Amino acid sequence: MHVKRLLIVIGLLLSLAPLLAQQRFVSPVLGGPTLIGYVISLNLNSVADTTLTPTGAATKYIVRRVVVTNASVNLTGSAARLALYTGAGATGTQITTISNIDTLTSATTFADLPVAILAAGGLSGSTLTATPIYVRVTAVHGSAATIDVYVYGEILP
Repeated sequence: MHVKRLLIVIGLLLSLAPLLAQQRFVSPVLGGPTLIGYVISLNLNSVADTTLTPTGAATKYIVRRVVVTNASVNLTGSAARLALYTGAGATGTQITTISNIDTLTSATTFADLPVAILAAGGLSGSTLTATPIYVRVTAVHGSAATIDVYVYGEILP
């Protein structure tokens, strides 16, 4: 009898596996944003694109927030600027405005980049299907420096 119950429980868990796997994309905050993708240690000393591949479930999504953080050096006064696009070489849809990141003073500070594809108030805008997203450093820091970039929003069916 116990073996039969155990097999039923295992069967239920296996049938729930796809749903449980998707839980890593859901914010622990009810109604909060979902992590769409990220870049760790973005090089700020080279004008270049770095690819940000959306997470497995993000084939159609809305970008609501882009956070930069974890500066390897104090960026006060830095000339470094960056933006996110759907195409390489600053082509395609511009996701964020080109932004200075000189407010990052340490690994524990953060800044939100303005999301260009949202209309005023963030209540309308464009959905995206781009894979990858390109993080474009448009002006360099001038010496070795890195940051992390996190993209949040909603994943659509």
